[in-house]
Amino acid sequence: WLQEQEGGIDFINGFIEVYGDPLGIKGSWEGLVEYKDHEATRRTRLISENAQWFEDHSPVDPRFRKPRVKGVTANVICAAMLGGDPSSAIGINLPNADWIRARYGSKSVTIGNLTDAYKKAAHGNGMMAEFVIDDYTRQLIDRYGDLCDDLHTDLHECLGHGSGQLLPGVVSDALRSYGSTIEEARADLFGLYYLADDKLVELGLVPDGEAYKS
Repeated sequence: WLQEQEGGIDFINGFIEVYGDPLGIKGSWEGLVEYKDHEATRRTRLISENAQWFEDHSPVDPRFRKPRVKGVTANVICAAMLGGDPSSAIGINLPNADWIRARYGSKSVTIGNLTDAYKKAAHGNGMMAEFVIDDYTRQLIDRYGDLCDDLHTDLHECLGHGSGQLLPGVVSDALRSYGSTIEEARADLFGLYYLADDKLVELGLVPDGEAYKS
């Protein structure tokens, strides 16, 4: 499954996540049938092709960086069918098993038709007028917000979850029910950290050094 990269259609089908189980047991089924958004995938491919640079410059203790990143792939997809738990994720990075990730890498997807629907639903709902501090910030969000939101999801899934390594002898479920929460926070912080990096301007992923402020 990890080595199948060329097809335009892919799937997830099995007992995969532990989010809903305080015992951390993979007891809930998840299903997704997807097809690639080839235009948007150019963005995620650019990120994954530079995964080694992001890993090497990650602001963590070098012991937790992968010396050689391999098998990191990312696509923007459209969900044709969703089922099981969780059914409303906007991005997915699999597998969760650390030994498989270390040997074969990972697959990341950003679910483009869901993020697009969320963005359209949020426009004009009054949230910005009520909670954004001033007109300057609102203008930044209007100009860059959708782009940076998509990029943050891409960076979270592809590089956040796909980055780093465990120390020898540490198992991936050592933190039990806290593990998923901390891993999601780690991936989010990884994405936020790199949104402000000049590398994203250099790669053409953001138009200028102001975009991240949105």
